[in-house]
Amino acid sequence: MKHVINNLARIDFESGFCNAKYIIVGTMPGEKSRTDCFYYLDHRNSFWKIMSNVLGVDFLSMIQKAEYKKAYQVLLDNGIVLSDVLSECDMDGAKDNTITSPVRNEKLCKIIEHNKNAKLCFNGKKAYKLFCILFKEYADRMKEEAIILTSSSNANPCKDKDLIWKEKMA
Repeated sequence: MKHVINNLARIDFESGFCNAKYIIVGTMPGEKSRTDCFYYLDHRNSFWKIMSNVLGVDFLSMIQKAEYKKAYQVLLDNGIVLSDVLSECDMDGAKDNTITSPVRNEKLCKIIEHNKNAKLCFNGKKAYKLFCILFKEYADRMKEEAIILTSSSNANPCKDKDLIWKEKMA
């Protein structure tokens, strides 16, 4: 078990304060994402493949070329903001099921408050469960509006992730 800090939660993505349609919320970035300071960079995670299929944009080539700002701008142009539930925690590798001592990401509150009409989409059940525990002030909103997406993690064996995301984000 290792203590990890979400350095992405500390990056000032002022762009997160746009008029988002969707806020996609993960739990905690993996090691590669924390190292390179951008979301979903582990090549085994299907997030960028899913978003390529959902939006019809070749995110995979942008990520391979390390064009992270460009990829994020395309998400923003499509009304999508990324964030995480946690700013820090103890965990084993990138395994969400090992998370202990979670600390909520205060920046997420600011993003939610600035995008009151955005739908909160959780990248997996663990992100949703942690959000419900750590962000109780949004509990009423969650009962009616939460969209729980199939986790894009390689630990999730679901083969139709992109179809499920596309349907739920329609």
